[in-house]
Amino acid sequence: MVKYKPELKAQIVHEYLSTAQSTYDLSKKYHIGKRQIAKWIQGYRLNGPDVLKRRRHKRNFTADFKKLLPKSRGFNG
Repeated sequence: MVKYKPELKAQIVHEYLSTAQSTYDLSKKYHIGKRQIAKWIQGYRLNGPDVLKRRRHKRNFTADFKKLLPKSRGFNG
């Protein structure tokens, strides 16, 4: 999984919102999948610019929560 810098994500989202370029055009320009760019744009619209930042900590889940996860998805509860 490739991780992109928050600055690059913000630049691409800003470019999409401020110009007439499509996600397809931006995907060709930056060599990033158009679906990935569309996810960044949607996340930005729904949750603001903080969604483009990296998380600083790993998520921790309780044992009770893990037991609720389906076993077919490879989770061990």
